[in-house]
Amino acid sequence: MRVTFGTDNFRMDLMVSTLEQERATLDTRAWAAKYAEHGWRVVPETSSLVPTPRSSVGRWVVNGAGDSEIGKAPAIFLACGYGIDAVEISAGEGQLVLSRLALSGVSIPAAATPLGRYLLFVRSTGSMHPALNVGVHGAGEQVPLPPSPHLCGRYRWVVGPVDAGWRVPELDILQDALFVVFRSLSKGF
Repeated sequence: MRVTFGTDNFRMDLMVSTLEQERATLDTRAWAAKYAEHGWRVVPETSSLVPTPRSSVGRWVVNGAGDSEIGKAPAIFLACGYGIDAVEISAGEGQLVLSRLALSGVSIPAAATPLGRYLLFVRSTGSMHPALNVGVHGAGEQVPLPPSPHLCGRYRWVVGPVDAGWRVPELDILQDALFVVFRSLSKGF
């Protein structure tokens, strides 16, 4: 398949082989099925090659999304607010938070975005303390899940849900770790 974009003065052709498309589809389908099997509500993204977190719900697909929808999807999104939310922080802060949680014996699913951010997945159980000033993706929002593509790369797991035993901690556990880390970074706490 050939994709062409640009202006009259500048034109770029992007060649995407059928084999690459098939591999991406199989990988996407396998991950989507695994997420759904463990109660993560997934939404296929079929309208964009550059998925980003967003607030509009669009097409909802609950556990057990149809193969035809997932198979066409270049990306998989988590429908937040249905048991799982995502907290977004910088990658540097994310590494410190994951280390702090590991010292406490807590493993939390964490994804790295292609833009240097971390998405930490927690139970949908309340709101984050406003003093922390971190992004929380909750009810009515969607966030990309690995291995979703982005123009700058792919979303990838830092701590995969399998490594965390498919357990997602309560929000307050992450909040406590954030307070400790932000204090150590002298962020006014």
